Amino acid sequence: MNSVKASTQEGVRTALTELRELLVEEKRLLSGEESVAPWLEEGADASLVAAAALPRDASEVEGVLEIARRHRLAVYTPQPWGINPVRPAVILDLREMDRIIDIDGHDLFAVLEPGVTWEGLLRALEGTGMRVALPACARSPFVLEHAMQRGAVTSACRFGNRQVSNFHAYLADGRLYRSGSHALPTATVNWREDGGPNLSRLFLGSHGSMGIPVRGYIYLYPPVESRRFSVKSFPGPEAALEWVRRAARQEVGTEAAVFDAARLRELTGAPGAAAAGGEKGVWTAAVGLDGPAELVEHWRKRLDRMAREEGGKAAPAGVGRSLEEAMDRPWYAGPLTFAFYATLARVGEFDALVSKALARKGELSRTFVLVRHGASVFLRYDLKTEERKGRRAVLDLLPKLVDRGAFFDSPTGSLAAHIFSKQPRYFELLKQVKGLMDPAGMLNPGVLGEVA
Repeated sequence: MNSVKASTQEGVRTALTELRELLVEEKRLLSGEESVAPWLEEGADASLVAAAALPRDASEVEGVLEIARRHRLAVYTPQPWGINPVRPAVILDLREMDRIIDIDGHDLFAVLEPGVTWEGLLRALEGTGMRVALPACARSPFVLEHAMQRGAVTSACRFGNRQVSNFHAYLADGRLYRSGSHALPTATVNWREDGGPNLSRLFLGSHGSMGIPVRGYIYLYPPVESRRFSVKSFPGPEAALEWVRRAARQEVGTEAAVFDAARLRELTGAPGAAAAGGEKGVWTAAVGLDGPAELVEHWRKRLDRMAREEGGKAAPAGVGRSLEEAMDRPWYAGPLTFAFYATLARVGEFDALVSKALARKGELSRTFVLVRHGASVFLRYDLKTEERKGRRAVLDLLPKLVDRGAFFDSPTGSLAAHIFSKQPRYFELLKQVKGLMDPAGMLNPGVLGEVA
């Protein structure tokens, strides 16, 4: 990558003047260390950030990038663990770009800007019968950001985790990149991923280092005749996982997930373990069924029989209803939430490692979501503690999980550095690609993210 010349103090002042002229409203250009602190990683140098810009449309994004490019400012976008700037910069936050451009019930796409939240999209879908794949561990409320990071979804058992088709993104040099079929002037559909050079996978998991997405085409799913959940209680995680595995391998269910008692309480909002039907040691599993009513009922009866064979029984009615409601809401990550993928055969091994490392560090809850008909499992852990040692314990644990074979889908910060240290040639290739896409290192310099 070419050597980068940082902006001078005079350049920063001039850039701020131009940004004020572009964005006009004071609330859309926040300057000063206190104002930009919410975007920063703990201990980061706030004096390096000239301002946080909140554009309202794609033309303003283009304008912010042009000003930053002319005055040699880096451009950072919000990061899951906060921004740690390495040179004078402006933060570009797209939350004000919150238009749902189209709900396409024919081709089944939601066309939206990056500021659209899960709650906003769900409101727009009310009454249509259409659904969107909901996040199993979102680190932000924004639909496109989650989709661009290949974030896990609760319906991954059937639909998988790739939920964005085409997207449009501004490159560092100001050009607008259109992915997939949209790169072709003859394109007539939103879902094709072939038909010419396709660089879209470079953007997935890159945390804004390759380009700034300004529009996304998110998959929608059609109305169904019947949608029900089969919710069962099991004496331990092994039996619960075997039940959902058998269901998934027979291609039954859109969602298939397992919860310990602590996680069940969080999802259902019950005041105690007994009230939630989640007494200590009992695990709860849920399989979502949708399709023709007759087929759903057939599979519900079959799942009842399979559950009995694994030692399971029907969960209390109140628990079942509460969990069904929870499965139709987005799930957000907490401050000390971490998640990774593993095969079903290794869930017990990884769970034992996590439990031992975080023993007596706080309340730990577990969620296991099956992916691609049980080909793998998404393991989510939430640690609740007020003590700093809890965070330290989690950060110490993550590289150990990697060394044992856990797969983290979109690592950042020290975890990404640890993973890349074991793949030096791959890391060099990523740096070469970054150098080609962004020769001046303007977009999120210093941010380590994995390309899909």
